[in-house]
Amino acid sequence: MDHKHQEVQHTDLIEQRVRACLLSHTHNATLNRILVGFSGGADSTALLVAAARVIAADFPGQLELLALHIHHGLQAAADDWQAHCTRVCKRLGVTLHCEQVAVARQGNVEANARQQRYAQFARLSDAGTLLLLGHHQHDQSETILYRLFQGRGVLPMRGEGAVGEGRFARPLLSVPPTVLREYLQRLDVPWVEDHSNTDVRLTRNFLRHEVVPLLSRHWRELHQALLRVGRAQAAAQTALEYQLSRLPDTVPLADLPQGAAAVAWLRAYLHGRGVYGVSDKALVEFTEQLGAAERAHCDCGDGRSLRSYDGMLHFVAPVRPASVGRVSIAVGESVALDGGTLALNPTDTLGPGVMCCYGRLQIGYRAGGERVQMKGFSKSLKQLFAEARVPTWQRDYYPLLFDGDELVCVPNLAVAASRQSDDRARALTAGEPSPGQFCVAVWAPN
Repeated sequence: MDHKHQEVQHTDLIEQRVRACLLSHTHNATLNRILVGFSGGADSTALLVAAARVIAADFPGQLELLALHIHHGLQAAADDWQAHCTRVCKRLGVTLHCEQVAVARQGNVEANARQQRYAQFARLSDAGTLLLLGHHQHDQSETILYRLFQGRGVLPMRGEGAVGEGRFARPLLSVPPTVLREYLQRLDVPWVEDHSNTDVRLTRNFLRHEVVPLLSRHWRELHQALLRVGRAQAAAQTALEYQLSRLPDTVPLADLPQGAAAVAWLRAYLHGRGVYGVSDKALVEFTEQLGAAERAHCDCGDGRSLRSYDGMLHFVAPVRPASVGRVSIAVGESVALDGGTLALNPTDTLGPGVMCCYGRLQIGYRAGGERVQMKGFSKSLKQLFAEARVPTWQRDYYPLLFDGDELVCVPNLAVAASRQSDDRARALTAGEPSPGQFCVAVWAPN
């Protein structure tokens, strides 16, 4: 095969990967913007050029293309890199958005920079955004080896997932970096080189420049082999995640496997809920807590957590209950609230838990000190929750039903004496007007 024909094949390969990625995501009717992480290096430049060409050819007027450059300020050439990105985007006719971030110089600076970078990706990704990242085949190989040497297994870098309110994808994970550079050379598009990438004191650079070349001299198909291993592991993990994602957010602790399998189970359970940043150490500590205490807790970031309570495992997502004003509800209605659904179901049966409703009731949340007036005594909301073993983290968004300032019902748990169905039924037999409607208030947490 002559060199010119090979270059054309490489051009087709890169743009095919990008085209296939965009086609697989355009089923999302809200997708209207492609955001490319653009450092100015060869990998992200090749991705941006391919995205610009594919969108112009196949999605004109349908998808907006935006390049995002993160200025970390860690290198003396950082300003020059941003200027270079500006020139490239002007040539391509692509809008460039630049963000300057402050990276902590303590600890793992590389990890700190990555955290800042992904925070910006998340902030700028809405439901209509697909973020494209330029990681390639060798990045994937290094990731698998890196995780293996750390004792974290051989799971590969994910090809796609959630970021912010949108999605991200890495369409070039199977493409060697030499192909990306040949693509840019053929199109005469320049890129910048980050000379810190040659510093073998950094773990990834040590793998890239010292370990991988040594292994490749003995195993010439090293990258392809690692790619196959990664795909096999990812497929097995995806199958497990699919099964566990179908479970509810509250499952019996008895369903968890024992020992090391519990950590693998929990990781797949979290991945199925879009949680990827929890370390093995944290999950091991959580399983140890499960065996030693009645209640255990594992922080999963972004307000999410794993908790155990009353023999159950709970995946807890952040809930922000309404704090200003009250939503109202009437018999026969149901209302979707933060954290679950509240319904007032009509009934002809009298007894405990059935109340008489004379009109619309207001839905509120606890502010502290609430009590329900029962027959001859009252109970605090705290006492009711404790007796019913309502998990502590659910109590702040547990809905309460008010008639004016009176707390008349704690759904599923208590009805005030003034609304208890037996009392109202006796009043009706005595000829009291305005009978109202009998109903049961049902709260179903997510």
